[in-house]
Amino acid sequence: VIAAKVRPAYEKLYAFFNETYLPACGADIGASSLPNGRAYYESRVRAFTTTDMTPEDVHQIGLTEVARIRAEMTAVMNDVEFKGSLTAFFEFLRNDPQFYFTDPKDLLQAYQATAKQIDPTLVQLFTKLPRMPYGIQVIPEAVAPDTTTAYYTRPAADGSRPGYYWVNLYDPSARPKFEIEVLTVHEAVPGHHLQIGMA
Repeated sequence: VIAAKVRPAYEKLYAFFNETYLPACGADIGASSLPNGRAYYESRVRAFTTTDMTPEDVHQIGLTEVARIRAEMTAVMNDVEFKGSLTAFFEFLRNDPQFYFTDPKDLLQAYQATAKQIDPTLVQLFTKLPRMPYGIQVIPEAVAPDTTTAYYTRPAADGSRPGYYWVNLYDPSARPKFEIEVLTVHEAVPGHHLQIGMA
């Protein structure tokens, strides 16, 4: 099947892409290179930001945020008395064993403890919460090697199943401890559980 069907299909796609599609592409990229492209791009910025900001305004916010976050990272480096560049600090975070669990059970317990710590604060931050609860599930071993670190699935519309925060325990040495909190607030609570559970 692969030799008779799949490979010829990919070869046909490759030939089309290189011989027909790419030569027909313009040299410029982005909507601004199209007729009325600038106006179109500005309308998309307004629609997606729900503001009257210009693309330049949005870009400046991005630059300001990058500078702010970089300063925070530098402050953390100084707090922990790390000697070296920001790049070296990132390398240290990626490679030092102290930032990783070795046992998948410990990784799961850290996810559970983080969610348990966040849950009580929700009533202080939000006036309305989803009626459906959420739970933490482990991504099945059969698909874990090729699955992202964590994701959320919505509750059943009929109320028969809660939402689930799925966590990947495969290869704990590739899943830093410092990602657990940010993944939990993004994927579970308040994150997608409130976003989807309230929609």
